[in-house]
Amino acid sequence: MQSDRLESLNRDSGDLSSATDDEATRLQVNPLSGAPDRGARRWASKLLALAIGLLLYLVLSGLVIYLAPLPSDFMESQGWAWKAVQWQVLLHTVLGLVAGAIISRYLWKHYFSVMRQRFDWGRLLGHLSFWMFFVCGASGLVLTWQAWFGSNITYWIDTVHTWSGFVMVPLLGWHLFRAWVRVRRRATLEVLPLLRSSQWRLAAGSSAAAGLLLVIGAGFALSSSGPEISTGVPVQEYGLKYGQGPFLPSNVNSSTGSPINADVLAGSENCGSCHKDIYDEWKASAHSWSASDMFFRAVASAMEGDTGIESTRYCGGCHNPISILSGSLTAEVADALEMQGKTGQEAPHSEEGISCTVCHGITEIQGSKGNANYEFTPPPRYLFELEDEDSLLGRLSSFLIRAYPQTHKESLSKAHYKLPEYCGTCHKQYLDESVNNFGWVRLQNQLDNWKESKWNQGPGSPETIVCIECHMPLTPNVEEASSGVSDGDPFGPHPGQHRNHRWLAANQAIPWLLEEDEQVNLTEKWLKGEYLVPEIQDKWLEGPAVATDVAAPESVQPAEAMEYSVVIANRKVGHEFPTGPLDLIQTWIETKVEDASGRTLFHSGWVGEDNYVDPDAHYFRSFPIDEEGDVIYLHNLWDMVGTTYVRVIFPGFSEKVNYALDVPEDVAGPLTVSANLRMRKFHQKFVDVTTDNSGLTFPITDLSSSIVEVELVNQKTGRAR
Repeated sequence: MQSDRLESLNRDSGDLSSATDDEATRLQVNPLSGAPDRGARRWASKLLALAIGLLLYLVLSGLVIYLAPLPSDFMESQGWAWKAVQWQVLLHTVLGLVAGAIISRYLWKHYFSVMRQRFDWGRLLGHLSFWMFFVCGASGLVLTWQAWFGSNITYWIDTVHTWSGFVMVPLLGWHLFRAWVRVRRRATLEVLPLLRSSQWRLAAGSSAAAGLLLVIGAGFALSSSGPEISTGVPVQEYGLKYGQGPFLPSNVNSSTGSPINADVLAGSENCGSCHKDIYDEWKASAHSWSASDMFFRAVASAMEGDTGIESTRYCGGCHNPISILSGSLTAEVADALEMQGKTGQEAPHSEEGISCTVCHGITEIQGSKGNANYEFTPPPRYLFELEDEDSLLGRLSSFLIRAYPQTHKESLSKAHYKLPEYCGTCHKQYLDESVNNFGWVRLQNQLDNWKESKWNQGPGSPETIVCIECHMPLTPNVEEASSGVSDGDPFGPHPGQHRNHRWLAANQAIPWLLEEDEQVNLTEKWLKGEYLVPEIQDKWLEGPAVATDVAAPESVQPAEAMEYSVVIANRKVGHEFPTGPLDLIQTWIETKVEDASGRTLFHSGWVGEDNYVDPDAHYFRSFPIDEEGDVIYLHNLWDMVGTTYVRVIFPGFSEKVNYALDVPEDVAGPLTVSANLRMRKFHQKFVDVTTDNSGLTFPITDLSSSIVEVELVNQKTGRAR
């Protein structure tokens, strides 16, 4: 048998039987071709061992990254397993670049050394492995570039990278196994011990290298720590004026049952590095300045002065969630801020208002009672996520989010975003005895308005329009990382689009004050019903959101009474109109009758030089009162016990307002009767008091108008004059 084996080798590669023992020892076998030349030493090559070791690590770490379970909450994200996966992503990327260079060098030499040899199944596997490696490596380079320099990775390239790696592993494994077996079969007895030793050293060395790299990644995970969560603002004594709940009298809750580190709640600007379109929209929106709005701070400061800083938690659940959830709305913090010349509402990060993390961290809607009836759960955090975005660690964190976005997507995109009840956690408000020391009073309630309106025909009905369809319309991406609205969207996904985060509504005042001109213009278009929302355009009527129509007689005679009416119809609004803090918002009808010479015969709803509106105009508003029955003008809700007057229009309904005047004898016809529906966010008295009579006044938007002509008829002839 030995002689047969030697004969076989002699046929393949020349006469080895005449070689000396020393020469036979030096004679080696090419690891892949099987030729008995000096190439056998390549099985002990450090370059080959390093290449296979790196490749084996990349395969194993890729499997870890692909198969590892995602953390479900912040606490799991602080565990070593989630951090280990991220370290493997970093090591996989860095060593992938190194391995690519080393393996490419080896494959280049090897490929061209064997490409002219006889083609068989083993070499076919080698060719396929080579091209799979090329595809996997090239796609990995693209993903690395996108994750470091771009705003997101491309899904199909990520898929190609993953599956080309999966395909390459069995191809390359079988190719190497065949080479391993073939060279053993064809080696001489003199060479075989050396060959075996080299092969096993190669296997052991490459496996040890791969295992060591995996252990290093785990070691980094064990030694690294994430941001602290449950500290909140450090105080000696946290005020619990309203009971044991740390956030009472607001209904907000945290999953930890205690205050949360403010740094964990903030960081919206970092989100903008990838989600630039959404960040820019949010920055101009009411959600962005909900806590820094000068009028909110004025009211909250007055409440703090009257009833203590703890009472402002009632407002904080919706307006100032970072301050309330971080435990900043307590006396010790307020005193410290006062020493810095700040109000109790200006705690660290409060300027972010309703931050990205706060809104996307709502994990549970606790009923439908409103007043911030949500539970906030800190989302999982990536390594270094709270570091300065421009620092190396901050860049690494952004890289991790882009390179491995699964956790980011799953933790910050939830199915309940589509629900009106999600919006209703803050867009439904009431007072109770804990706030006004009197009893329960209903305030604004857009949620139940919508539920009882024609726009709600039940879940799944094609006639139903929900909050996000109107207030977060689909918008084409410009510089947006998202490749399309998530599956959590009830009407998605929508490739190349995102839900607009301007939340256009009825506040044109604060963006005007902040010189956010685009937000002002879009808000005015929205109020007038001129903002196009293609996805619901077939359900909406053409024209104004709230229409104005004048109904007047065709003709009138001089020196007689004329009656006419103005009809205001709520055509498109998904809830009552107007809505919101009705004690602050001014909505009224301005109507005027003029003759042909421009002479004013009747005028209601005028605005005086002091910017106060005609007190006898027809308003849509409310008059809240205190215990003494006096009207509240400054939004001091803690004094409110009820209302004496509320005037609004329900969706699909209208209101008719009648007017009358005496037509003078010396009038020139025809008469022109006009009416405008006008809106201003804050009435002038509120502005004057809160700004110490600064002279500030806010723009008025004409929502809709109507104009008709009335013929003036001669009493004797009956002909027009």
